Amino acid sequence: MESKKCPKCSSNNIDVLAEGVFKCSDCGAVFTCTKQAIPADLSYLQEESSISVFDKSRITAAILAILGGAFGLHKFYIGNYKMGKVYIFLACIGFLSFFIGVIEGIIYLCVSDEEFARRCHINNF
Repeated sequence: MESKKCPKCSSNNIDVLAEGVFKCSDCGAVFTCTKQAIPADLSYLQEESSISVFDKSRITAAILAILGGAFGLHKFYIGNYKMGKVYIFLACIGFLSFFIGVIEGIIYLCVSDEEFARRCHINNF
């Protein structure tokens, strides 16, 4: 297995949270790393990696969900624009998105930072 480095602090102290999701033990950064296949005619390039750091605050997302959940502010904040647009549509119909937003805000407060980052990266909450 190839050794991973933190994209923020370049530390080698990396913990595996889930498949493809890692956490730096030194700075606490949560990031994903996926390997992309290289075509045979470009095999001299070995392999390419894509690394992205999830730097959204769980507490900020929870506050946005509780206060602005009816309009999907928390979904826009974590980068799930499609669901944010659904929340705006639901807000035009009635108050259903308000209650869902409050419930999601409570869930965001109850999960750990690592679980929040994993869910936002993999499942888009």
